[in-house]
Amino acid sequence: MHLYDILIRHAELARTHLELRDGAPALISPTLFEEQIREAKLNNFETQKTAVIADGRGKAGKRNLNDNQFTTGRRKAKLDALERLSTLWAKTSPKVVIIGSRLDDAQAAESNISTTNLPTDSDGLFLVGGNDHTKALTTYWGHVFAKCHNPPSEDELAHLMDSYDTTKWDWSKRLNFDIFLMERNVDSLKHTGTGKDGIHNFCLKFGCRNIILFGMRLMDAHMNCKPLPADINDGLFVFASKTDKEDDHLLSGEGIFRSPGDLRPLTLKNADNKMVAGITNWIIKPVVEKSASISQRGFVGDRQMGQNSVNLDHQSRLDALKFTPYMENQSWRYLSEMSITMMDLLHSMPLLLLFDFAAAFPSVAHAWICYVLFHINMPDGIYDLIFPKYASSIRGSYLA
Repeated sequence: MHLYDILIRHAELARTHLELRDGAPALISPTLFEEQIREAKLNNFETQKTAVIADGRGKAGKRNLNDNQFTTGRRKAKLDALERLSTLWAKTSPKVVIIGSRLDDAQAAESNISTTNLPTDSDGLFLVGGNDHTKALTTYWGHVFAKCHNPPSEDELAHLMDSYDTTKWDWSKRLNFDIFLMERNVDSLKHTGTGKDGIHNFCLKFGCRNIILFGMRLMDAHMNCKPLPADINDGLFVFASKTDKEDDHLLSGEGIFRSPGDLRPLTLKNADNKMVAGITNWIIKPVVEKSASISQRGFVGDRQMGQNSVNLDHQSRLDALKFTPYMENQSWRYLSEMSITMMDLLHSMPLLLLFDFAAAFPSVAHAWICYVLFHINMPDGIYDLIFPKYASSIRGSYLA
């Protein structure tokens, strides 16, 4: 088959139907786009395959799919997919285009960047662009995304896991994966940003049955440790600014400078990668909703992350009120100057600590994730799908 080549052609429609809205690609008219995708549907697959071969883009070779195996990897010349993506970002407002980094002496030295004759901002941070900007980002975020973590020790595991109730994870409640689940998932695909290949979700959603069969083989390969497309985990990193700065419009009219740590890293994955993740979520969702810790408010069905803020505010007010009698007994008012130590209130005064984790999920020790999944007896097929995603970031493991 030459499914990938045909999907690339369908993805060309996205180039004419996407615009930038609030710094991100969005459909100009979702209805019109869906209609044209339907018209270009893979219902006449053989005709489109013939056209692709005639155009010289689908000649037989190792990269093609057959009925039994995947390619060793998608072809690298993806009809200038990255160039198509770059045209989407070209019209972005300069206020959201990151063109360089702000670095102090230590950061510049760590990235092996010479600071000679470099301009600075009002805080004395060096402004770098081009290749030096790339080096700064790679150095900073490499500590987060490319750092390998040692697996937990036996003592650490025993301390946290020995008393953990693994029986509450009832995997019999999981959904069975079959072609009907695949059809439902593909039919539910929504608009999203494209990955490196530029293929849009709707190219899958409005394709023919070959899409369903492709998805079935892809899931089968993931869940049975079979060879996968070589670049299935590739992603396109996008670094978005978290906040505005007063001097943004003064330093350059083309874009803004940000310290690497002030950026939010986003990874745009290819549509087939996200399809695998979405179906896996569907499979385990009934189990997670019943078994996940009650303190886990976000990313679990039927729970609201906003409840965390409500609970935090509620408990903070209660603790503050509990401290009020101490204040009244000592005849102190809230606005008075007081010495906590002198009044012997150090161990009774409420204290609220808030932690902001930079790139929280990439900062997690992935070995812990894999061990917990193993410890709660996650079915082999699902575990075999998840573990390879993190194997490269774990130094050694005894989870096999």
